[in-house]
Amino acid sequence: MLMVLENNSFPDDVRVMLEATSLVQDGFEVTVVCPTDGHRRIVDAYQGVRILRYPSIWQLPGGIGHVIEFGYSLIAAGFCSLYVLLRHGFDAIHIHCPPDTNALLGIVYRWLGKTFVYDMHDLSPELYKAQRGGGGAASVVRSLRWFERLACRSADRLIATNATQRDVQIRRGGAPDYRCYIVRNGPNEQFLTDQPDGRSSSSSEIMTIGYVGLISPQDGVDRLIYALHELRETFGFHAFRASIVGDGPALPALRALTRQLNLEQHVDFVGRIPFEQVPAHIASADICVTPDPINDYNNSCTTIKTMEYMALRKPVVMFGTTENVATAGDGALVASEDTPQALAQGILRLAKDPELRRALGERGRQRVEAGLGWTAQATVLVDLYRELARRSHRRCKDASSWSGSRACRTPRISAGTQSGRPVVGCTPAFPGRIGECLVQHIARDMRDAQLSLKFRIYYCLRPLIPIALRQWLQRNQYGQRAKDDWSIPVDWATEFAACVRQQIDADPGFRVIAPWPDDAQSAIVLTHDVETREGFDRVLDIAAMEEKHGLRSAWNIVPHKYRLDQGVLRELRRRGHEVGVHGWSHDGRLFSSRRTFRLRADRINQVLSDWDAAGFRAPMVHRNLAWLQDLNLRYDASCFDVDPYQAMPGGIGGPWPFLLGRIVELPYTLPQDHTLDRLGMDWIETWQRKLDYLLNARGLVLSITHPDYMDTVSKRQAYDRWLAILGELPHVWRGLPGELAQWWRDRAASQVPDDPVVDRPIGPASERGRIVPAAELFADFLARWS
Repeated sequence: MLMVLENNSFPDDVRVMLEATSLVQDGFEVTVVCPTDGHRRIVDAYQGVRILRYPSIWQLPGGIGHVIEFGYSLIAAGFCSLYVLLRHGFDAIHIHCPPDTNALLGIVYRWLGKTFVYDMHDLSPELYKAQRGGGGAASVVRSLRWFERLACRSADRLIATNATQRDVQIRRGGAPDYRCYIVRNGPNEQFLTDQPDGRSSSSSEIMTIGYVGLISPQDGVDRLIYALHELRETFGFHAFRASIVGDGPALPALRALTRQLNLEQHVDFVGRIPFEQVPAHIASADICVTPDPINDYNNSCTTIKTMEYMALRKPVVMFGTTENVATAGDGALVASEDTPQALAQGILRLAKDPELRRALGERGRQRVEAGLGWTAQATVLVDLYRELARRSHRRCKDASSWSGSRACRTPRISAGTQSGRPVVGCTPAFPGRIGECLVQHIARDMRDAQLSLKFRIYYCLRPLIPIALRQWLQRNQYGQRAKDDWSIPVDWATEFAACVRQQIDADPGFRVIAPWPDDAQSAIVLTHDVETREGFDRVLDIAAMEEKHGLRSAWNIVPHKYRLDQGVLRELRRRGHEVGVHGWSHDGRLFSSRRTFRLRADRINQVLSDWDAAGFRAPMVHRNLAWLQDLNLRYDASCFDVDPYQAMPGGIGGPWPFLLGRIVELPYTLPQDHTLDRLGMDWIETWQRKLDYLLNARGLVLSITHPDYMDTVSKRQAYDRWLAILGELPHVWRGLPGELAQWWRDRAASQVPDDPVVDRPIGPASERGRIVPAAELFADFLARWS
């Protein structure tokens, strides 16, 4: 089936995300067409759901702005739906409204024999008036009601979020009642799992007030701000702090209002957060608020945030909107009137009565468990589509059957096959809960490592673009100046520290094999990507520079781009360096299709054999780790811990190698020299900042530099100074990537002995390896990031 969403991206819209994933879990094949938020790929996948996004446009003010927005979305969704029809096919089109104008798309496909399902999230006429304080142009309201009636009378099946909306579909829209279903908004299992109490130790003195949701004019968050002002100024209550999570068009005005009322010390605007983090944020609150004011629009809405609060046993204060009162029942405290002062009184009452807070929380949880949770709602939705499937006879028997499509590929880490080769799994740097965290991020990077449409077009046209223009595009693609610490993955470090802490708390004696041999606290590996003949001509001079500091490096050479001197490669090996392969022709199209990769893989394997090369790095660090299993490699170095400035941005987070299938993956962890040049950042200053982080994490220090860009005396001098810094570091292991890959295989094949007194691993790493408690290994890291 095809789902069309206009007023949000996917999976940000929680209702659409829950509906789509529930259908996929039941065996249906689902594609979602939606706008992009500017940070996601055009073609994507999420938990088995295909996603096809179209570029968003600026929202212009006034009625003409809505006409342009809705008209554009209808046309864009139409082209996307045609692509899905031709590429994958579908039997039902599921239109999420508002805007009801997209129902025109459903009507067209209904004429073509498809089933049209109309999913009413909101009442468009009431929403329009609520956004304008109850006003708005009468002609616009009439137009919105006309489209609403058209959708209700044309759809094969209609879905509403509550009884009020279903009544509107029948009474005002003219839909036959037998076509109308209620699928309520409801919290999923994440919100029914007990969350750790995230409140600070001072929570008994400071009351945390939470709001999680959209921040639009109709959501009434301004009333919450005014209520906080009343709480302090009228009722003299100062011991509170409000955490407002979410984003929307009203956010700038709310920030200004907070400053105007001098509430900055009481209010935190957290912004939008990943859906997976929402339960933890709600759990950190003492009181949760639903400030949606009473009006025709909000009376028709069942707000998901209210039920998420209730599911996590949080006491709720809210205004008396019809559907929210029906939903919450005795599980919420309803303000006595529709004013900020009344809302403040409700908050104050709960703040002073812990027993009432507990009772409301328990009653709210009981109501959710009694049938308001998403599991019960998903049953209604799935039954509806099972009925439709019996009519069309096109149930998907294998929900993952499309996963081989290059456009929507979700690479696997678990056992499977690719081109006849086994992909036997991922062995992270550490076992237990710590390893699970690492694998989660590796899997995410494998899933997300795809070129955007913009870059696919660029690499197709790249041979026709003059070099000067390509360089200009590279200089200007990064936009505004980056933050100095962009290369330090703060969010990942915080999450990983929490995972380590959980592992240690669960098993204080938990031990691991130290990541580096010979009691080293870190490892240093130098690599170079040689992209041009000019860079190749500088190889021996730069190698001599490294040798002066007692260092050796790996040189990744492009086999089919410039004239090679095999004598240079032999000289590098003679002097203790390593030679690797850098793609095939460095045109950015190695992973453009499975066929292209297979053709080039045969040639690359021949070069690997001819050069006796151990390793590989894909040009532009493009990557498809599953396909790379076709190469006869001991290691690959196409991954990185974090780098948002690549054509395939992202990263695995962790600064340690890992074993995937037959190949050791060595991530680079220092920012690339040419990236720093494009950003206008100092090499040594940036590298030193990242080096401090990596040493603290006991991580791998692996650099990529390019002799092609060391085209000035000042750059070569800067690199020489950096080599001096690395050469003088104490307690680190220095070596070649091939040597590190062999150590990592030995380490992965070894075990931690059961005897807590034995400090050497059992297996190939027994001579050079050491067993250490995780608490000792990560002590400095936890001190910095916990």
